[in-house]
Order: sequence, then structure tokens, then C-alpha cells
Amino acid sequence: MGLETEVCSFPIDTPQVPQNDDEVVTYPSPSYNREEVREAGRALASGIVWPESSIGEQAESIRHVFKVAHNWREAHGLPLKRIRHRIMGRIAATGVEGFTAARVKRMASIRPKLAKQLDLDMIQDLGGCRCVLDSMDELSVLLEELLLLDCFEVDRQSAYIQKPKRSGYRSHHLIVRYKGAGEDNAYDGLWLEIQLRTKLQHTWATANEAVGLYTGQDLKGGKGSDDWLRFFALMASEIAAAEGMPVRKDAPPRDKRVAEIRHLEAKLGAGELLNACAFTFKEITDNLKPAEAPAYWLVTYKPQLKEVDVQPYGVLTGFHAYERAELAGEEAVLVDSTKLESLRREFPNYFGDVRLFQEILASVTGEEDLSKYVHKKTLVQIAKRTERPDASWLYRQGKGRWS
Repeated sequence: MGLETEVCSFPIDTPQVPQNDDEVVTYPSPSYNREEVREAGRALASGIVWPESSIGEQAESIRHVFKVAHNWREAHGLPLKRIRHRIMGRIAATGVEGFTAARVKRMASIRPKLAKQLDLDMIQDLGGCRCVLDSMDELSVLLEELLLLDCFEVDRQSAYIQKPKRSGYRSHHLIVRYKGAGEDNAYDGLWLEIQLRTKLQHTWATANEAVGLYTGQDLKGGKGSDDWLRFFALMASEIAAAEGMPVRKDAPPRDKRVAEIRHLEAKLGAGELLNACAFTFKEITDNLKPAEAPAYWLVTYKPQLKEVDVQPYGVLTGFHAYERAELAGEEAVLVDSTKLESLRREFPNYFGDVRLFQEILASVTGEEDLSKYVHKKTLVQIAKRTERPDASWLYRQGKGRWS
């Protein structure tokens, strides 16, 4: 069974992280009740840090807080994998062109939410699955398919494609509760997030996050340089218009948009900085056997060295390595991806891969038509394979059942 077969019983504060997996593994399940999880979340919200000393009651108490929090996050791994596999099945069955990616949320992203008085057990995206489709038509078909799946219950939807965020971010979000029964009963009711976006929406988000990472700004969270935030908001409107989707009401007409994008590109040196975003992909796979695929990849950013370090892991070893990387203050993320070569496609933001965005920017500033970047696949063509109902409701502004 390869890298998904392991037993890992070492305590959280053991310095070594084994990477070879030899025995049957069980995915982590919730080991603490909800009140214990909430107490751990409140402690993390207070700003506690991992103790340098392992001696004393206070150090032991802090280690327990991290142990509870990490276990709660890790418990989302199995539901996330199961849902991702079901979505992959629907992509294959319908014939739409697209791919999926999944990640476990970083503690650096969890703690700010806790600081806003949100309970740890109520954070709804500790596990996240992203679906990237070639076209809006294909996105619509897959969305209809997902709403029919029986492995989760949809709590709510957020239509950021129709109603983009102020930053320009566009994607369709589903907040779902996993339906666990039988051996999966321990996972029943866990929150997960599913995102659907087109390839063009994905390349915008990739560039936005890559520039934010390179410049040390939270552009993804709407914070940082006003010029960069404005630049990405205007570029989002260009992409939305090209896909035939709504632009924000506060967006200027196209001629003024293009002129402002040109101005900001020159002012920010956007072209040069986008080139600088490309990291060297440092591939480390020495501990993989030829035919094996790991359960997880641990991706660690090293922006000062312009490197991205990639390590393969099994289930529990991956989670423990993730914990240690975070406790050491490293910029790391644990992703569920079966093939090394798919990492760049599924997580281009981690590698500074902004080539498509650069092409689109050059076309915009050159006043070229963006239609060459927009994939067209009509619902009629897809319906021959899926026989699913019309999804045109996705295109109706101001309509629908979303938050």
C-alpha cells in the first residue's frame, strides 16, 4: 500500500520525523470533545507560543493546547480526501475539463480567525478542495453535479463570481458538512470548503497570492499597497468581462481601465516583479520508491533563497512534519496531491508560476482581445454526457440562493 501504510505513535514533541511508512495507517480522527477544542482555540487566540523548555506545568499545558488544535485540524484530512475523490469522479463522468487540489489550512491562517472570536470547531475551511475548470459552462455543470452528491450537506454558497469581492477575487464557494456513517461516523458533521473557479480566475488568484508572498503583503486578504490592490482589482474586471461575467459596479469603463492598468504597471514595475516571483523548484524525492505516490506533499517556501522545498510524506508523518515546520516558524503548507508533476498545475501560487497572468497582462496593455484565453464549451455539448439540468441560473445577476 506504499506511503499510505504506516503506524506513527511518537509524541508531538519528538524531534525526529520518520518518512518511511511500513504498516497500516488510520487517518487521524477527532480525539477531543468540542469544548476541549474550543478551549484550545481560545488559548491560541491569546497568542501563546510553543515553549522553548519542556519542563513545568505551563509548558505541558501549552503543548496540550497545540496537540488538541493539531488533532482537530488533522481530523479533516480523511473527509477532505473522500470528497475530493468523489469530485474527481464527477469530473471524469461528465467529461468536463478540469482538475482538483486539496490542502489542510495553515495554522498561520487559522490563528487570525481565532483572534476574531471564532471558535476553532466553527472554522469552516480547515480542509479545502478547489476545482479549476476550463470554462464557465463547465463550472456550471460541475456545480450542479456537486449539489447532487450524498457525501456532504451544503450549508451555504457564496457566489463571488457574480458578486466579486472588492479585491477582484472571483470563485464559487460551497460550505459543506461531511456526512460520515459507519467507520466514518467520527467525522460526521465536520466543516469543509469547496471552491470552483475557471482557469482564468485561478491565474488571477495565483498572481495575487504570489506577488503578496514575494512582497510580504497580504494582498489576498485585501491588505497592503493601495496600488497593488487597485492593479489586481482592475485586472480582475478585465478577466470577468472577457468571460462574459459581471464586473464590479465601481469598475471604470474599459478604456479607462486599460489606461489605469498601464499606469500602475509602469509605476509598480509589475512586469519585472512578476518575473521575480518565479521560484526555483527544488525537488526532493529521494525517499520515494519508483511506483509510489505519497499521501501528502509538504511544500515549504524559502523566499529569501528563491526556493520551494517539496517533501513527500505518508498520512501521520506528513501531519507531524507539518506541525514541526509551523512551530519552527517556516512558511509551509500540507497538500493532498497524488503526483509530483501535478503540483505546479494544482498549486502554481506556491511556485510563483504566473506565466499565464503575464500573458494576459501583456494582452490587456496591448489592447488585444482576451477571447483567445477564454475556453468555450457549451452546455449542450456537455449535456450529451451528463444529462443534467440547465445551470444557466449561475449567470443571472442578483438571483440565486447564496450568501
